Amino acid sequence: MIFKERLPGVACFTFIFISGLIFTWSFTLADDTALRDFNADKMICILDMKKSLSCYWNISGLPKNAAYSANVTIDHLNQNLKCSHVVEKEALECHGPIDVELNDLKTIVVNVSISLPTLRYITATVFKSLSIVKLHPPHNIFSTISNNLKNLEINWTLGDWTVSQNHKCYEYELKINDEVVPLADGVSSFIKQDVDLTRKYSIKVRVKLSEGCGGGVHWSEWSPVYEVGPSENKYSVNPWVITVIVLILPMFLLAILLLCKFQRLPKKLFPPIPGPSINVKNLLEKEHDFQDFSSRYVEHETEIVYANEERNC
Repeated sequence: MIFKERLPGVACFTFIFISGLIFTWSFTLADDTALRDFNADKMICILDMKKSLSCYWNISGLPKNAAYSANVTIDHLNQNLKCSHVVEKEALECHGPIDVELNDLKTIVVNVSISLPTLRYITATVFKSLSIVKLHPPHNIFSTISNNLKNLEINWTLGDWTVSQNHKCYEYELKINDEVVPLADGVSSFIKQDVDLTRKYSIKVRVKLSEGCGGGVHWSEWSPVYEVGPSENKYSVNPWVITVIVLILPMFLLAILLLCKFQRLPKKLFPPIPGPSINVKNLLEKEHDFQDFSSRYVEHETEIVYANEERNC
């Protein structure tokens, strides 16, 4: 009887225990499936010029109670990374300094550990160091506009912290306003033809390692914007041209005017004295005749007087 009374209790305990195992196993199986579906290939790692490695990956769909850790293996040496959960982006970021020469094509292995109360999942992703290098943006951008040829000439230099002295190791991308111009490896200048001299152009450049030198996947940030135009010399005039227009041209026009008026020039400079009218001229002629007659009469009287005087003597 005692055995029969305790039998239902044992069966109930066994049922609860087995149900708990099934329940726990179901969650473990779900977590294991979620972790196995985690795609480590989508991890993004960036190695900047200060030898700091930053890795990001999306953790949406992974268990909320998971704990993460990461380390880097380089030449059999391990270096830990500090990880933090970016909640708003549902992403995990791990970063830290690493000891690697940027001009060496070494293998970097990023090991990620995801821990749960019932299991632990470890994944590893392999990167080539030069393939994840992110360079500093180019600088010293200089641009001029040729008014005669209507060409926009652009030049720039590589930023600080270079990886190689070989200029063909760098691939540039140029952006002029909204136009993106891809360039061949090593080309650090560009000429844009038939530009509008009245328009302003905004220029910026970015760079990455070319395929021949590690095949970088990350472009640098865009350089600060350099603006050129509109051309200030489009309507400028040479000072000598202004002098000719202001001084010589009016004198030339005056000379032409005087030449056209040459026949009238003496009359303008020495105007003729107007002659007397006909009545005045007749009057003057009569007066002249009278004066002539009076003069002859006076001479005749004088002769008579002189004759009389001689007789008296």
